[in-house]
Amino acid sequence: MPHQPLPVPRTGDEKAMLTAFLNRYRETIVWKLQGLSKEEASRHLVPSATTLLVVAKHLALVERG
Repeated sequence: MPHQPLPVPRTGDEKAMLTAFLNRYRETIVWKLQGLSKEEASRHLVPSATTLLVVAKHLALVERG
């Protein structure tokens, strides 16, 4: 079964919408990393130093403040 992202409201108060978007992005990065080994998550898929693992670490650091 294909991945079904969390729904995001199209109307409502700003805080509820932003929270829904953040939850969707959190859930998406977990989905992308599921089943990958550390080596696979650390593989460079683009010419820069960006990897899925680096993105996940960055997001966690930003959320912690």
